[in-house]
Amino acid sequence: MKIGEKIDSIQVVLLAGLTEVLLALPALRALRAHFSRARISVLTSPGGSELLGSVNWIDEAIGIGRLRKGEIFDLRTGYRTLRSIERLRQYSREGLRPDLLVDLSGGIGSTLLRELIGSGSAVVGRQGGLLPGIFDPLQIDCAQLHRSHYYLRCLEPLGVRPVIAAPELSTLPAADERIERLLRRLGIESGHLLIGLHPGQGLGAGEDGWPIDRFAALGRRLISQFNARLIIMCGRGEEQRRRRLADALPRQETIPIDRLPLIDYLSLLARLSLLIGNAGAVPHLGSAVGTPVVAVSLSSRATPFEIISQSGITIRAPHFDQPDLQNEEAVFQAACQLLVLNRSRLLRDH
Repeated sequence: MKIGEKIDSIQVVLLAGLTEVLLALPALRALRAHFSRARISVLTSPGGSELLGSVNWIDEAIGIGRLRKGEIFDLRTGYRTLRSIERLRQYSREGLRPDLLVDLSGGIGSTLLRELIGSGSAVVGRQGGLLPGIFDPLQIDCAQLHRSHYYLRCLEPLGVRPVIAAPELSTLPAADERIERLLRRLGIESGHLLIGLHPGQGLGAGEDGWPIDRFAALGRRLISQFNARLIIMCGRGEEQRRRRLADALPRQETIPIDRLPLIDYLSLLARLSLLIGNAGAVPHLGSAVGTPVVAVSLSSRATPFEIISQSGITIRAPHFDQPDLQNEEAVFQAACQLLVLNRSRLLRDH
């Protein structure tokens, strides 16, 4: 197949965690804009399929368990993965292969998946993840590019041009209504200033991330300075960190939130005036729905996974495991800056 030929169906391989799937949203949106009539399906991680299931410009998101972190060995995920692979193999046997396979993952996992489903389609994508003789590999140094820009570069052989460079997500009205009902039951009215704290491990943060006592000290200052109500959120396996932080903060102004469906979680993030958390998927989710975000990074230098937003600030330092107030002060000042900016924008818009 040549680039100029008609393409009616596209399959994207994106075997990646939630952060990378978020950063691939601009590329997927650009792919849809360029091939407006094509059917686009995405093979991705279970978390990625839940996220992509909430956007209306992807026709189908298929969850495939990864070897990383043993996803595929979870009974429910493994069963769904086997069913998905068998369905894709059946499509292939019936000659219903996609016209184009866009491999944004590369590597052994992606290659094995293509072999399992028997895809004989034309392929374009990441260096090291291409079928020979279709498109030349893209000579892209992944370490030097933001991952969002990298995914867009992977589509250049198709003539695809970026629509936006930053991930953007919309909330669903039904989910917004559920979150408003939840907040009212918790005694929170529309006039309350809500600040989210996400003390989860974050991206590459090891076992601890930014210390809980620093989150707690920061939370007390935000309550005192802004009369804020704090929403504490954590992901699966991080409940202990959420409980430790809640126990260290004034009970009247602190609301721990249990796990929510992703579409409801997005609506909760959009309801916040500010989100502060360890760098990872949750700050990216908040930024994507338009919430000002302070991300705390354990990296001393910029990474390919930075937040792309005018209302996002990343605070980084190599010694966040040390209990010095300077690190807390940097996060607090960034929070103050974004709160003032956000309030000024609200006053201007009204």
